[in-house]
Amino acid sequence: LAILVLLVCPRLSSAAIAFVQSTQVNGTGTSSVAFSSNNTAGNTIVVAVRVGNVTAVPTITDTNANSYTEDRRETSGTDHRSFVFSAPNVASGANTVTATVSGTPTMRMAIHEYSGLATSSIRDQVTSATGTGTALDSGNVTTTVADELLFGFATVDGNAAFSAGTNFTEREEIVTKASSEDRVVSVTGAYSAAMTLDASQTWTITIVTYKAV
Repeated sequence: LAILVLLVCPRLSSAAIAFVQSTQVNGTGTSSVAFSSNNTAGNTIVVAVRVGNVTAVPTITDTNANSYTEDRRETSGTDHRSFVFSAPNVASGANTVTATVSGTPTMRMAIHEYSGLATSSIRDQVTSATGTGTALDSGNVTTTVADELLFGFATVDGNAAFSAGTNFTEREEIVTKASSEDRVVSVTGAYSAAMTLDASQTWTITIVTYKAV
């Protein structure tokens, strides 16, 4: 009987978190960009935006009617704002993401698809920081779930080349103004998003952590 129970009731494990695809747009005002491949049902989309205005707040929509939540915003003095949005449990199919904003500020947007993340209550921890120099650090957050995606997004006032932090992978660098990176972890702990620049700049950097299934 014990053997039969083991056969019909195997131990369940969470699906591994994985990066699927990303792309970007360097636009002005309301801007759109399409994923190169169809989204998979149940996956998560993370959108990182740099708006060249310190009062504008973009609205994120897409052609599959997924629902986006603003996870963090950070303002860089009088130059620009950075934002991270997410949409869990997305619909399948071809998809174009649009950032709608009043006026015609510069709009740098990167969109990312991930598998293996929770389908609701997805965000765990978030923080951000601003500063000046070549070394960027968001400050630590402490995760509450072992398996998580760490998503980092950095922006600068001027122009610089970005290098991803230790154990992070750079995903999209947008015309020397912004860069996204990610890392998958498997134990709870204190983590930060870090990047380095090839020239001193005034910067922002954000970390958002997302829970696995």
